[in-house]
Amino acid sequence: MILYKLMYESYDGYTYCATSGKCLQFLYTAPMGFTGEDRYSWIYFTRGDAIGQYLHPIDLMILADHGGSDISKWNILEVIYNNQTFDTIDELVAKYNNNTITKISIKTPKGKDALFSSYERRGDPQPSKPMRGPKLYEPDGQRYTVNGRHVSYMSWSFDFRMDTNSGMQIYDIKFNGERIVYELSLQEAAATYAGYYPEPSWNNFLDGAWGLGKSSYEMVRGVDCPDTATFFDLCTHVRNWKTADLSQRRMRI
Repeated sequence: MILYKLMYESYDGYTYCATSGKCLQFLYTAPMGFTGEDRYSWIYFTRGDAIGQYLHPIDLMILADHGGSDISKWNILEVIYNNQTFDTIDELVAKYNNNTITKISIKTPKGKDALFSSYERRGDPQPSKPMRGPKLYEPDGQRYTVNGRHVSYMSWSFDFRMDTNSGMQIYDIKFNGERIVYELSLQEAAATYAGYYPEPSWNNFLDGAWGLGKSSYEMVRGVDCPDTATFFDLCTHVRNWKTADLSQRRMRI
């Protein structure tokens, strides 16, 4: 509770205690260190009820050393508040209460100020006159054939599947009966970040950990793909799920 007053006054009533419904959600950077010896993480906060919460961070970050299984040896290495650096949380709180630091008061975005991080459409609708989308017409039917997960198209053929972690995979790609590629697939997706504060500059994500395959969603015929597309259902399972998840129309040709 040591940071309650600072959070409440600085961030328009938001704290890490959700008694008022205004809850700060804490997140942490990855990887947790850049060598096999390191176990450091920057802990940062966002407004948990904000749409697009990652775009509404607050300027409070804590660098924690959490190496080893003995939590009594864990400690705080650095604290940043309003572009000011402190060695400990106690130092920050003491100087805040003594009014010897520059305080900040960030109001909660409301109305139009909160829309930029949402999916809510803004501006004039396009096109100005409502029109139906284009249609694909196949006068003689589909030029490809599907047998299970095997696809033939003119002189080409291949098999496909969806990997839970890395997403779509295509196997045994042949042209005129000759194998051209054994496997064509995404192995990993790396996202490296940068920014003024240390929190974004420490983030280097391998997004396969999120499950690119399991994160796919149902597609809508005529919106996400042509009306003539062939759809496939997807069954995924993650180790902490009690049952497998079967979702419709998550792959298509």
